[in-house]
Amino acid sequence: MPLVVDCKNCGRSFKVPDQLAGRKVKCPQCSAVVNTGAAAGASAASEGSASNEDDGLAERLKQQKRRRTKSSGDGKRWVLWSALGVVAAGVVIGLIVLVVSVVNSLPDSEDNLTIGDVIRAVQDTDKETVEVAKRHRGKPIRWEGRLTSISDDGTIANVEIHSRRAALFDGAKTHIIKQMARVRLQEKPAKPPSRGEKVVFEGKVGERILNWTDSIDEVIDKSDTSITFEKDVRVRTTTVEVEEGRIVPGQ
Repeated sequence: MPLVVDCKNCGRSFKVPDQLAGRKVKCPQCSAVVNTGAAAGASAASEGSASNEDDGLAERLKQQKRRRTKSSGDGKRWVLWSALGVVAAGVVIGLIVLVVSVVNSLPDSEDNLTIGDVIRAVQDTDKETVEVAKRHRGKPIRWEGRLTSISDDGTIANVEIHSRRAALFDGAKTHIIKQMARVRLQEKPAKPPSRGEKVVFEGKVGERILNWTDSIDEVIDKSDTSITFEKDVRVRTTTVEVEEGRIVPGQ
């Protein structure tokens, strides 16, 4: 790059080849001897300054690039974490739904009620009519037993569900305990079952339990020539009223 030299004698500025830097040359105007060392220093300083400016610009460009790269990386990480968050939320919701569905599918402790559940402890009272516990009222049931009677119009059926014998504490008498259902049928069965026939019926638990004690003479032995009775046998009967009942066909 040519050097710019200022002549101190005449004030003229002129250019000299850079290979003459540091040497003395004559001014083409006044022929005065001019030292090119100062010009070379100035040129070098100028080149150094320009180089420094270029270096500074390059450094700034690098920093801007790093910031853009970092910003881009942060954006990608944010998108990634957001996606992972959505997936995790979906998994959690799915697990909650699964747990709830499993819990709901578990059998309720009061589903498929037995007659024993409904009349528990009722047989220990002397009341003839007892209210069914509120938690059992209206619960659907499906019980089976043996038909003891059915009304002429086919709207009420009495079914013996369970019967057992138990000796009294004093040993003097036999105690028969019966659990029964008094079923109010929604409609008369197309083919009414016979007395003593095993039946299956459905319905809803009513609001009352009928509870009473009778004394009967029970046949304990029967032959062609004689019948033997056990007299004054106590029979404790507990009957649950069943509403909206129907005899299940094909049983």
